[in-house]
Amino acid sequence: MPVDEVIVNHGYERDTSLLENSELDIKMADNDYIAGNANCESSVPGLYAAGDILKYDGKLNLIIGAFQDAANAVNSAKRFIEPAADPFGMVSSHNEIFKKQNQEFIKQMMK
Repeated sequence: MPVDEVIVNHGYERDTSLLENSELDIKMADNDYIAGNANCESSVPGLYAAGDILKYDGKLNLIIGAFQDAANAVNSAKRFIEPAADPFGMVSSHNEIFKKQNQEFIKQMMK
């Protein structure tokens, strides 16, 4: 699937110039945040945000919240790309592909 850009930004210094100069009509909150929801969806279909740049009701602005945002954003993007996809994310310990490998790791740890 062709992708125009993937932007990863780590840190707390907020630079919103990319958003300010965007041709997309991205709804902002308090001038510095992308307005979104708990599924990390923005006002632009297919555009997701996570971490410090995202604002929604009930958001807890802690680093652990950014990790949850990232997982929710990826899961939301998955559903945008493939609407029939499972609505829930899956961790490797629950994935059949890794089941045998995880069982071997557990055996090794129990030795």
